[in-house]
Amino acid sequence: MNLVIPFESLSRPLAIPRYEVISAESGKMLGMLEDALNHLLETSVEHQRLDNAVATLNDVYQECCESNWDGYGAQAITEEAYQEAFKLLTLLPSNVPMPEVVPEPTGAIGLEWSRGKRFVFVASVCGENFITYAGLFGVNEIHGTEHFEDSLPLVIVENIRRLYAPQPS
Repeated sequence: MNLVIPFESLSRPLAIPRYEVISAESGKMLGMLEDALNHLLETSVEHQRLDNAVATLNDVYQECCESNWDGYGAQAITEEAYQEAFKLLTLLPSNVPMPEVVPEPTGAIGLEWSRGKRFVFVASVCGENFITYAGLFGVNEIHGTEHFEDSLPLVIVENIRRLYAPQPS
């Protein structure tokens, strides 16, 4: 028996048409195949999401890796800052949006999430194993510095999620 799987859309879960299931085992196998294909689809979408953010990071690094990149005396973004920003992007949970990547005149790389004028969260890295962050959540503000090596500090993830949490009416 040949099985043809239509890839009509890669933005939604796949449903393998069940034209004829010969046995319970066949049905179970089709279910397992469907699960495996959906896992591959999710992985592919996640890779695309990360690839887009990394491409932007690469562009920012290339444009700002020399001193005075802004014409006003900005410090060059170092390879260490680039590597830290890359690591931060790869550690972001898949259920949070990717940030906008912005160069900072201090030589740091800012990762910015925004939901409007008074709802912004920025995490900055400069290649020294620290994340400096600031957030504006309506009238509430937060800022701080966290050590950053092998894992993303929980406070960073919590504040990104806070930014996108439903707001009371």
